[in-house]
Amino acid sequence: MLFATVTVGRQVVVGHTSTLVLSWAGGAIGIWWLGVYVRELNARRGLGLLPTAVLGGLVLLVAGQTALHGLDVPLLAGGAGAVAGIAQAALLLAMVAWMRRGSAADLAAPGSPWGLVAIGPFLIVELVLLANLGRVEVVSGLDAGAAGAVALAGLVLGIASLRWSISWPVRAGLGPLAVALTVPGIAAGWWAGPALVLAELGLVQGVAGAFVTRPGAAPALARRLYGAAVAGALLLFVLPFAYYSAYGLPALWPVAVALTVAAGAWRSRPIAIREYRWILAIVGVALSGLFASFVPSAAMSPAALATAPAQLRILSYNVFQGLDGEDLPDMQALGDYIAEQNVDIASLYEVNRGWNLSGGVEMVAYLRWRLPNYHVAIGDTGDALYVNLILSRAPIAETGTSLYPSGAGMRRSYVWARIPTQAGDLLYIATHLSHLSAQDRLTEAEGLQAFWGQRPHTIVAGDFNAPPDEPAMQRLVAAGFGDVLAAFTA
Repeated sequence: MLFATVTVGRQVVVGHTSTLVLSWAGGAIGIWWLGVYVRELNARRGLGLLPTAVLGGLVLLVAGQTALHGLDVPLLAGGAGAVAGIAQAALLLAMVAWMRRGSAADLAAPGSPWGLVAIGPFLIVELVLLANLGRVEVVSGLDAGAAGAVALAGLVLGIASLRWSISWPVRAGLGPLAVALTVPGIAAGWWAGPALVLAELGLVQGVAGAFVTRPGAAPALARRLYGAAVAGALLLFVLPFAYYSAYGLPALWPVAVALTVAAGAWRSRPIAIREYRWILAIVGVALSGLFASFVPSAAMSPAALATAPAQLRILSYNVFQGLDGEDLPDMQALGDYIAEQNVDIASLYEVNRGWNLSGGVEMVAYLRWRLPNYHVAIGDTGDALYVNLILSRAPIAETGTSLYPSGAGMRRSYVWARIPTQAGDLLYIATHLSHLSAQDRLTEAEGLQAFWGQRPHTIVAGDFNAPPDEPAMQRLVAAGFGDVLAAFTA
């Protein structure tokens, strides 16, 4: 009840301090609740059902993000956020009530604590690849709705495979196949969707197999349960840090898959789901999320332009992971503001396409849905899920992106677009310079100057992380650019 109350409070009691406190409290209580939940499952001889429960949660996550066009509940503001928080709390209480009503005989699915170790790398693969909408989009080239369909198909088929208990030879082949298919660059292009679904099947069979124990086994001893849970939690903690130490390390995908499938590949058949109704319920959730993704935005959006005007209305803004000026989640406000201001061209920085460090939301998909009449140019930074973005009401004739030389911290980049206007073609460049090193910013400014090449009708917009008198800015001014901000603040 406490966890459910805090979940609702986080969405309803919105404020600079209250949101931060309730979010941290929700995380701490959630970790505590999860331990109690696992212990209760074990006591009721139901630990073997944990993989199915986790997969069901992932279906809810992906279906929800697909329905919300890339966003997630914590980034919803206003009435929609409150309703979503209440729905989350209701689902949580319903699950707890179901488990309390059931007896040990009802569950009858004892599991090995060894499976708790495999849960750590399993969740990493799900959150950074297979159940990550932005990553599936980038890998496959699909749009957000189709990427959601691929991710949900893999999860639903994975759950269904537990109902029919795939034979050991097939499972033994799916494990190595899953490892191979998650090697960066293998699952790409037209067959990325089927490849990711096959990888999901192998991963699910591996983690479910890790929970298998001998028939009639008693619940695991508390010390074994605790030790396995700690090991799994450490893997869940360490692997993301290793992954994001390079702002995204795809080479870790097959490693995490191998750890998961190795934990259960040698076991006998995983515990089967005995009732069809749970699979049907999960299919219903998945389909609901997909159908909701086809609902267009009812909010006002500026009309598309055949050609941009000679006098442009431009917005340049660092979205700061979807937080507003009070550090509160409100990605919706940004879309509303661009629409209300009738912006011709907007350039945005720190746009998240699925970074788990920022909640795993897909902001590009949301902005495409909220502003359907805008054309989009995307520029990767140190990782394809953390981008600079150009939105234009007029068609983009040509676009490209380029990385700056490596420096301190994340590697930076710029994205450019050639946009026809009534005064001729405009070269619009959007960039985000280093915040760590003045020397890096100077090197990046030199790269911008070299790319520009004195072409007329050019605008460079960005988060430069530098005052007007810094060498990087002076270099651009000396090259021939006018510093618009300096003119307004002089």
